[in-house]
Amino acid sequence: MCSTSQLFPMQRPKLAAVMIATIVIVCYSLTGCAGPASKPTSPSGASSGSGSSSSGSSSSTSSTGSSPLPLTLTPQNPSVRVGGNDKITASTPGGTWSVPGGASNGSIDSAGNYVAPAVLPTNAAVTVDYQLNQQTVSTTITLLNPVPTLASVSPANLTSTTTTVTASGSGFVPTSQVVLNGAAVPTTYIDRSHLSAVITITDPVPSDLNVVVSNPNPGAAVSSPFALTLGLHTFQVSPAVLTGGAVTIRAGAAIPGNLHLSINGQDMIREADAPGWTTSVGYLPPWLTGSVTVSLRDQDESVWASVQVPIAPTAIPFDVAARFATQAALGPNINVIQHIQNIGLSAYVDEQMAQPPATQIDIHDTLTHLLTQAVDGNSLLRIRVALGIETYIPGEAWAGTYNQGIPWEAKLEADAFGNYRQILLDALGDPNVAGALNLPGNVASNDPNVHPDQNLAREIMQQFSMGSNQLNDDGTLVLDANGNPIPNYDTNTIIDASRLLTGWNYATPINPGFTLYGVDYSQSLVANESEHDSGPKTLFGNVNIPAGQTAEQDRQSFVEAIMNQQSTAPYVSRILIQRLVKSNPTPAYVKRITEMFRDNGHGVSGDMAAVIKAILLDPEAREGDTNPRADDGVLQDPILFQLFVQNAIHLSNTDDQPDYIPRGIGESMWAPGSVFGYFRPGFMIPGTQINSPEFQLFTTPQVIGRSGALMWLLTGFNPNGIPPLETNFPTLPQLIDALNHIVYHGTMPQYEQDAIQAYCSTIQDPNQRFLAAAFIALNSDNFSVVR
Repeated sequence: MCSTSQLFPMQRPKLAAVMIATIVIVCYSLTGCAGPASKPTSPSGASSGSGSSSSGSSSSTSSTGSSPLPLTLTPQNPSVRVGGNDKITASTPGGTWSVPGGASNGSIDSAGNYVAPAVLPTNAAVTVDYQLNQQTVSTTITLLNPVPTLASVSPANLTSTTTTVTASGSGFVPTSQVVLNGAAVPTTYIDRSHLSAVITITDPVPSDLNVVVSNPNPGAAVSSPFALTLGLHTFQVSPAVLTGGAVTIRAGAAIPGNLHLSINGQDMIREADAPGWTTSVGYLPPWLTGSVTVSLRDQDESVWASVQVPIAPTAIPFDVAARFATQAALGPNINVIQHIQNIGLSAYVDEQMAQPPATQIDIHDTLTHLLTQAVDGNSLLRIRVALGIETYIPGEAWAGTYNQGIPWEAKLEADAFGNYRQILLDALGDPNVAGALNLPGNVASNDPNVHPDQNLAREIMQQFSMGSNQLNDDGTLVLDANGNPIPNYDTNTIIDASRLLTGWNYATPINPGFTLYGVDYSQSLVANESEHDSGPKTLFGNVNIPAGQTAEQDRQSFVEAIMNQQSTAPYVSRILIQRLVKSNPTPAYVKRITEMFRDNGHGVSGDMAAVIKAILLDPEAREGDTNPRADDGVLQDPILFQLFVQNAIHLSNTDDQPDYIPRGIGESMWAPGSVFGYFRPGFMIPGTQINSPEFQLFTTPQVIGRSGALMWLLTGFNPNGIPPLETNFPTLPQLIDALNHIVYHGTMPQYEQDAIQAYCSTIQDPNQRFLAAAFIALNSDNFSVVR
């Protein structure tokens, strides 16, 4: 053991103390002599120290197995950004520093000054070695991405919706990302000072644009923001609130001539320019709600600027109005639907009831006129009610002789919102209806065994007013103790009713336009009192008609007796529901309408206006607006099918050819061919328990005939040019959307939409594509059954 007293004299104590400390360190580190700080060894003589450490300091043992040496490395920072510096201190100086892996992992000088590489290596954890004699100790430095600095973005003023910019600065790495307003944009690394990025401005155009460069982990960091400016055109839209349908928009701005406006991506037509504004016309689908994007676009359809314009609220949704048009009008006419949408259901009914009849007796109307009014006219509900009544109170005109049917049509349109009494009186006096049932010339008999013709006397009860059997208020049959139906009338009532209707005959012709084979169908029957049976009569077993009444008085007494019968209100109520809303109404629905038929709230029975409005606005009629049922609805009879198609494509007639379409598929207009009408109100779909009168006409030949009639309507007549559907919805997705809302009130099945898309997308010609899409939609069973 070395002796310090032998090396230094005692006469210089302060200097000696410093030197003693130095000698102790040198002795310990170079000779391995045991000193006061030496560590004990294990019983086996092995070192208890560790060989290396990567936790910020390191120690090493002797390579010869001698006593452990506490050799440690201490980095000033355990992590360094690329291109940065670090200072590593060894507990014992004099050794050699090195960085395994070469320059890609950085470098270190003899004083322990570490310089990180300029580029982050594959392994961000870099090892630094220190060797003293034959001992080596290591430490680990974690390398981090640099903090990016964004100096500029060029161009800084964006004049297009999509712009490629160059970001300049420092500290960029291959994984750097340009971020616009918090959202990453497509970025390409150029070098450590430059990035390329694609900036797209989307709707709505943001008021501020801030760009940063973000470096990822390890050491994720973000640059300071750089503000961009927008050089896009700005404009104001007038009107400030838009209404669905055809729209005219004034855009206030100095808009270049190569730009145009669009609504939700659909181009508008630029019509006029003036200082400070331009005018464009376009189409806004009326089923849209909320707001719409009006954009300024260039020829490449890039958006230069956009504004959000609110859509005016409507009284009811478009789809509800479209469904109502199938019940209270004559099908999916978009102009009618929009009108209903804007004023509401109840207001529309009131408005329709104030409209005059579309058909007049005093002019020589034709069926073409009526079919035109059914598309372009305003008395749609009157026509709809009249057509419904004609299915069970028919005339029997010869097919094609419309001068027979027009007067009866005119009377029913006039009576549609009056009193049901007047409908029955007009039926008894109409030469077409009464003539088909042998009333004209029916005279009183002096022979008790000879009775007047009983056809009309029977049918006015059986078919026109109450039915054969007694009904409860909900339309169900009244049954006797044995469960059998109870007749409404007997033979005696029929006989006395036929006596009551004697003395009527055709009027002297005065209108050649409506005269056929000596009968002027524009004039009601006239009474000849000398041929009228003025004796007493008894109806329904308890209604006594006094003797001495005129033919007119007896006729009115008969109608009043009918109106007072228990079954009349539910019978008529149920048929009118079937003609307007659904074929198979619930008993509760029928009962509610029966109560209105009996008393309109003011003590009046038979008030058609009150009854029709109640039918259309009843909760059961309206539940399909939001929750349609698969078993609801009514099959379009052939006449309605034609009118619905004409309204869907807005086809108005210019000649008589479309008049023949219903006749070809089972329902000749005003000429059913039978006094019992076109179909029975109680007809059940074969094999089911579903009551649906129109299915009586839905035979295989007629189904095939419908397809042919539809194609004829779509391709054979186009007097108004291109249909609005084709004009306003030029692309296939827009057309399918329009058919779904206009024709199907939002209920077109997805599989049907997919079928139209798949088939029509292969057709290049726009007109042929429209015809194909319209044919598929209108030929579907989903269209024929109105729910």
